[in-house]
Amino acid sequence: MNGWIDRRCLVAALLAAPVAVRSQDRVYRVGYLSWQDQGLYHDVTLRGFLDGLRSEGFVEGRNLELLRRSASNNADRFKPMAKELAAVPVDLYFAPATPMATAAWYADKKTPIVVATIRTRWN
Repeated sequence: MNGWIDRRCLVAALLAAPVAVRSQDRVYRVGYLSWQDQGLYHDVTLRGFLDGLRSEGFVEGRNLELLRRSASNNADRFKPMAKELAAVPVDLYFAPATPMATAAWYADKKTPIVVATIRTRWN
């Protein structure tokens, strides 16, 4: 599946995190940092992440709150956005790439960070 996120890795990483101890009355907050809030990469990443979580029983609006933050293609915005999410606080950060993961780590060294992996084929 060239260019698609391996949802199994995302779900496995999320389930390995401490927030995965499920409770019927618990709503988990996930800080979702992204480069942009539209476009093919954004749509595929978000859909894959939500589909993987849904298959494990995490549903937005029921037991999952996804706090989305977009840098609008400006990497300087990641650190302030991550600090804002740390103040909420969130139970987990989702970072589709290294710049977002780094910002989340500097904002909050105690909260797990899931970094997406992309399967690609180099020709």
